[in-house]
Amino acid sequence: MSVNKTKEGSKMARMMNTGGEVEVEVTCELVDEKSQTTLARFIAKGNSARKSKTSIGGFDTSVADDLDGRAISAASKEIVAYLEANVGGK
Repeated sequence: MSVNKTKEGSKMARMMNTGGEVEVEVTCELVDEKSQTTLARFIAKGNSARKSKTSIGGFDTSVADDLDGRAISAASKEIVAYLEANVGGK
């Protein structure tokens, strides 16, 4: 796997509700080690956007979140979903 692209987020932009999410794009390649042939190649993308927001007294509680961690986690979930759908798994 190799990271193709990253987009740094901005906590200030997120506080002002104008975006600022982190994005990451990873190229993945599945290789048969015996024959050294490529079985599959795909791109996984993830971002730090949440599907829901929580606030206390009007203050967005997600401001202090680890944006990089959320983006990487989202890309990892895309990789797992691809593997489950195409290689087998759960």
